[in-house]
Amino acid sequence: RGAGYLLKALTGTINLVLPALDPTRTPLNYAGPTGKSFVFNLVYNPSVTSDPNNGVNLIGFPFDPQKVASATWLSALVTWPGAPATGPDGNPWTVQTASAAGKMSSELLTIDPSNGNSINVSDSGLVPYAGYYVTTKINNLQITIKANPLP
Repeated sequence: RGAGYLLKALTGTINLVLPALDPTRTPLNYAGPTGKSFVFNLVYNPSVTSDPNNGVNLIGFPFDPQKVASATWLSALVTWPGAPATGPDGNPWTVQTASAAGKMSSELLTIDPSNGNSINVSDSGLVPYAGYYVTTKINNLQITIKANPLP
């Protein structure tokens, strides 16, 4: 969960078939007033600085869509190896403060199905059944998102 994939048919068409329901695999459940969280570990290769796509990670919505409506992006908590416990404002690092410090981009990009262009949806956050591009500028940056349960 939490990983996204971009598929492109090289020739002809593709028919995706989902496997049969596996009872040993269970979705993340929302439980309790504080909700559940999920950690994305983003990668960047410091030895490949010439690649403009270095640090671009494809993620997805990691929660059970029958129980969780969305996940907030801009206030998601961020950490990385050697990071100070708090940002310059004295609070834990968030996507916004880590972006301002040059560790990542705050943009949460998805593809507009009507024209194929990327659009920034960072204000609305993650929702079920969508894939997102996230860019880190350092390796092993971790983003912890929290579930917003259905009303």
